[in-house]
Amino acid sequence: MIEQGHQITATCFDVGFKNTSHFSRAFKQCFGSSPHQYKARHANTIAH
Repeated sequence: MIEQGHQITATCFDVGFKNTSHFSRAFKQCFGSSPHQYKARHANTIAH
């Protein structure tokens, strides 16, 4: 969802997390970067 341009906070709650900090920790464990870093890295691919 983040890669598709959705807001990070909205994605957090949409996928069932109730705490943004917990979401960020879990996201970093799975993807190797924070949601913000991931979104920034994929921003160019979203625009094209």
